[in-house]
Amino acid sequence: MPEASREQALRRMPEGTHEEYFAAEFGAQLKDPDAFAAEGSVLSMDSDEDEQMALPSEAEIEFDAGELYHSSGHLEQGIDERDNDLNDLNAMEHESEAGDHKIPMFEPEPFEDWMGAGSEGAREELAPLPKKRPASAKQCAESKASASKVKKKPAARKPWPNEQCPGMPAKPCTFSTSHLGTPAKIHPERGEKHCMFCSKEALEKAFSFDRPKVVPTLKKLSEEARRKAFSNIESWQGQEKAQEIKSKVSKVKAKPPKEEWKQLLEARKPLKAPMEEEEQIKYEQAVRKDRQRARRKVLCPEHKGKHGSLAQEEKEVAEVRARCGEIADLATNDCGMPAPQNETARMLEAWCKQGSWAMCTTCHSLQPQNLEPMDLKRVKAASMTPKKCTACRHEEYVPALEDVPPALRNLTPEVLQALRPLDVNTGPAVRADYGYRVHMSMISFAWAPRSVESKIKKLPKADRRLARAALNHLLSCRDSDYLAFYDKHMEFLHRYGKDAEEKLRKRPLRYIEQEGLECALWPHLYWHRNLCETVARASHESRRAKKRKAKRQTVDSEEEDDEASDEASNESRPSADIQQSKMGRIKRGFIRKVLSPVIGYGTDYELLHFVYDLSMWTTVGAKKNIARQFEVPLRVILAGCPWAPQY
Repeated sequence: MPEASREQALRRMPEGTHEEYFAAEFGAQLKDPDAFAAEGSVLSMDSDEDEQMALPSEAEIEFDAGELYHSSGHLEQGIDERDNDLNDLNAMEHESEAGDHKIPMFEPEPFEDWMGAGSEGAREELAPLPKKRPASAKQCAESKASASKVKKKPAARKPWPNEQCPGMPAKPCTFSTSHLGTPAKIHPERGEKHCMFCSKEALEKAFSFDRPKVVPTLKKLSEEARRKAFSNIESWQGQEKAQEIKSKVSKVKAKPPKEEWKQLLEARKPLKAPMEEEEQIKYEQAVRKDRQRARRKVLCPEHKGKHGSLAQEEKEVAEVRARCGEIADLATNDCGMPAPQNETARMLEAWCKQGSWAMCTTCHSLQPQNLEPMDLKRVKAASMTPKKCTACRHEEYVPALEDVPPALRNLTPEVLQALRPLDVNTGPAVRADYGYRVHMSMISFAWAPRSVESKIKKLPKADRRLARAALNHLLSCRDSDYLAFYDKHMEFLHRYGKDAEEKLRKRPLRYIEQEGLECALWPHLYWHRNLCETVARASHESRRAKKRKAKRQTVDSEEEDDEASDEASNESRPSADIQQSKMGRIKRGFIRKVLSPVIGYGTDYELLHFVYDLSMWTTVGAKKNIARQFEVPLRVILAGCPWAPQY
C-alpha cells in the first residue's frame, strides 16, 4: 500500500486507539505501522504457533483499512458494523485511491477467526456490543400479516370466439365448466372443433385415453347440462356405457357385500334342468352332514358318535350359540360355524367368503383376488370394472347363457346321455376319505351299442320331446361337429350291427385327440367347435405345420384340392363371435369357461376327467417327442413336471 494511503487510513481511526489495537491483536510485530505493508508477511496470532494467517501481498489485493473501519466515533461501533459493510463491499467493485482500475474484494473470514484466541485481554478492555432491541408486538403482527398475504392468481381471460364450441345443429353448447351455461372452451391449435359432449368423434377420443376426463368434467356441470351430456353419451356409446358413467358421477353408496353378491350371482345360470325333488332332498342331507362333521370336530367333540337327527342338530346349534354367539352363515350351504371373536380372524373369514372373488360387470366372469393388507380392514367390492377383468382386457370370448341355442337348454342328464353317439368310461368310481373322486384310470371311449334314435325312443314323453328338438338342431347346425361323429357312428352300426362286442366298439386312447369330440359328448356346453379344448390343442402352430406336412406327403393333388375346399367351407362357417384359439392353451380356455356365467363346466365330473387327461396326454406327448428329437432320456425332461416322480 502506498505511504499516503496508509497514513490516511490510520488517521481516520480515533486517537490513541490504533497503536493499542495493533499491539493487543497482532502482538509486538505490528507496533511498527510499516510492517503492515510487508508482502507475504506471516503474523503470529496469540501464543499458539499453529494458528497463523498469511496476509495477501500488494499485488493480489489492496486492503483499505480506512474503508473497513470508517466509524468516526468508537472502535466498538466500527466492529459492530463490520459485517454489513463487508457484505456491501463484496457485492461491488471498490475503486482504490491509487488509481482508476477496479479490484474485486476478497471474502473475509468470520470476526472471531480474525480476533484469535489470544486476545482475551483486549476483549475485556472493549465495551460489550449493544444488544439488538426485540421486535415489538406491532412489528410482529405486521410481519405475520405480510407473510400471510398470498398473491392470488389472476383470473383467466375469457375464451375468444374461435375458442368456443359451436355446438350441434339447433343445439348450442352449454358445457362450460368455468362459466356455467356458456359454450365449452376448445383448443383449435390442437385440432379441436367441438367439445366432447357435442361431437361423437371427440367423445370417442376422450374415452381412448388411459384416464379420461369425462367423469370429472360431468361433475362440474350444472344439472341441466349434465342431463344433456348423458343423453348424448347414451345415443353415441350405448345405454350400458351411460349407466356406468352415471354411477361414477352420482357416487352411489356401495351396497353391502352380501346384497351385492346376491344381485351379481343372478347372472350365473345353469344349463341343465333344475334338480328334482328327490335330488334336492339328497343334496340338503349331504349339506347337513357336512355341517355336523365340522361342528362336532371343532366345537362339540362330546357329541361325536351320536345319531344326527333334527332334534340332536337343534340341540347342538343351541349350545354353539350359547357358547360362541350367533351362526355367521352367508349361504344355505355354509359351514354353520360362528364368527371369530378376533377382529383379524373375522376380516380374514370375510375375505374368504366375500372378497376372494370378484365379478366383471360386463362379461360376468369371476376373477380371483389376492389377499392384501387392506383386506383386514374392509371387504372388497364384489363387482369389477372391465379394465381389471383379464377376459375383457385380452378380448377373450366368455360363454354366456344367451349364446346357447334354446334347443340345448334345460336338458336332463337322461336326454344328454341319449344324445351321445359315444360311451365314456372313466374307470371305477372310488372316493377318498374327504369325499372327492380319485383318478383311477385314463378316460376311454367306445361307440354306443345302439343308435341315438333308438335311445331317444326309450325316454319318457317329456324328455323325448326335448331330445328330438335338440337332435334336429345338432344335425342342422354348421357350427358344431356333432354331425361328423353322428355319421361315423351310423357307419359303424351299419357295418357291425347293433349290440356289437365291446372289443370292436372301443376306440384307441389317442381318440382323445379328435377335434370337436366335445360337441358329441357335451353338446349343450360345446355348441360351437371353437369352444372345444381339442380344437384349441390342434390350433397350435407346431401341430398345424405337422398336419400340413403329412398331408403333402400322403395325399395327391386332387385330394388336396378337395380338402382345401372342405377347409375353406369350414372357415366360412358363421363364427358367432367365437374366435378360434391360436395359442393351443387347454387349461386356460377351460378355466375361462368354468368361471363364466354359464354353470355346468365345473359340475360335470366326466368333463373334468376328460380335460385333465387331455392336458396330461398333450404334455407327455410333447416331451416324448422332444426327448426323441434331441436324444435325451424322458425322465430328465419330465423332471420339471410337478406330477412326475423326478420332480
